[in-house]
Formats: sequence, structure tokens, C-alpha cells
Amino acid sequence: MKVFVDANILIDYILKREGFFEDAKKVYEICVKNEAVLAPHTVTNMYYVARKDFSSEERKQMLLEILEHIKIIPIGESEVVAALKSSIDDFEDALQNECAIRANSDVIVTRDVKGFAASPIKALSPIEFIELFENDFQVS
Repeated sequence: MKVFVDANILIDYILKREGFFEDAKKVYEICVKNEAVLAPHTVTNMYYVARKDFSSEERKQMLLEILEHIKIIPIGESEVVAALKSSIDDFEDALQNECAIRANSDVIVTRDVKGFAASPIKALSPIEFIELFENDFQVS
């Protein structure tokens, strides 16, 4: 199974956002034991939003650790154009969707399931994802 991880899940994880961190952590742990991918712009988004809480070196180390387990899907002009033409209104979601399609992902894990309603790939909330897969991957 190939899992596409939405930026909001990884940002919840690195910032330990209250109300979201525990689920994000479990999603991350499942992804570590699975094949998981993310969009290139997720890395820049994480680096940027973590700037208030972590030094540049800390952010780089955090991201390098994540990238040991979750791979970046390379994208180019065709994915950007497809995202701009997409029926998904939010451009960032549309671009992530195109990355998930390019990666042949089986599922998208996101807190914004409605944002991916037009996707051909099933979008699951972190709770739905955990309920379906945590026993398969022995997550604590």
C-alpha cells in the first residue's frame, strides 16, 4: 500500500499541535512501516511553519529524518498544469492530489477529506486511517 501524506498531518506531527499530534504521530508510525510519499512543497511548508519553534538546523534535521521514511514525489509542469485545471478548488490540495496520482497512491491521509472529494484516490482522515491500518502495522 502506498500512502500519500497531506501536509497538514506532517505539520501537526512536527509542531505537536494540540488536538492533532497523537493521531499525526500514529499516522507517521504507520507510514514508517509502509510506503509513504509526500509532495515537494510539503517540505518547504513544514520548514516555513516550524520557523518560530525551531532553529534552521533543527528544522533541517527534523525534515531529513522524516525524508528517511517518507519519500518526495517529484513533480513538474504537467502536474502543476493539471492542478490548475483540476476541479479541486484549493490549488495546494489540487497539487497534492496530482502528486498522489503521480505516485500511484492508494490512499491520501488528510484532515481535509472534503478538500479531496473530487480525487480519484480515497481520502481518509487520520482517525479513519489509523482504525483501518494500525493493527496491520502494530502501532503503539
